[in-house]
Amino acid sequence: MTTTPEVPQLLAFLLCEDILDQEGVVTLYRVVDTFNISMGVSSLPPEVTSKIGVCIKFEVFVRWGPGAGEFEQYLALVRPGQEEESPTPPQKFSKPEGFNFQQVRYPIEMMAIEEGIYKMRLYLNGEPVAENPFRVNITVTAEPGTPKQS
Repeated sequence: MTTTPEVPQLLAFLLCEDILDQEGVVTLYRVVDTFNISMGVSSLPPEVTSKIGVCIKFEVFVRWGPGAGEFEQYLALVRPGQEEESPTPPQKFSKPEGFNFQQVRYPIEMMAIEEGIYKMRLYLNGEPVAENPFRVNITVTAEPGTPKQS
């Protein structure tokens, strides 16, 4: 006899600057909803600087609550005004009866070419279950330098 899996409850779906996990105790550093990027370029015309991409690094933390069964989750990025991009590789996890939570972290590196509202979608067993919007602001100055993320 097969049993239908009990879909777990989504407890957290957060974008963070960094995640520290020591012996199962998780510390989230700087939960973000906006990335302010400042980059200095010199002697480039505006039509060129408007097409410069900036790499943004962050982590996505997902925590599931009670549920039981075999599950597969993945993320997909949606850029401003565009369709969903290729998803992350699926991550499978099992939740036995009585096990109270499951947590997964995704290190993300994305190229931001334009300002606007981006979205990170979370899928469980092929179905969208949550969407986390975040803003990217890009400021270009005439001063040369390394892009700074804040």
